[in-house]
Amino acid sequence: MAETISSFLTADHRACDEEFAQMENAVASDNWDLAQEKFNKFTTDLMHHFNMEEQVMFPTFEERTGMVGGPTSMMRMEHEQMRSVVE
Repeated sequence: MAETISSFLTADHRACDEEFAQMENAVASDNWDLAQEKFNKFTTDLMHHFNMEEQVMFPTFEERTGMVGGPTSMMRMEHEQMRSVVE
């Protein structure tokens, strides 16, 4: 199961990266309508990814390892920072 979750999250990360790259390309081409469309898709996908990690993966990791203030705490802080940047 852990490998399935890892594979999903890796693919999800790549999809978000690809959306961001497409947005950058649209900006570089002065295609602002497409850039806005790609930005909207990127932010929707990114927030979904964060929610999957925070609501599914992190609690499971914390429950199984007993590590509540460890890496998941740092990743939650990073998510909050990225949410602020996107907003």
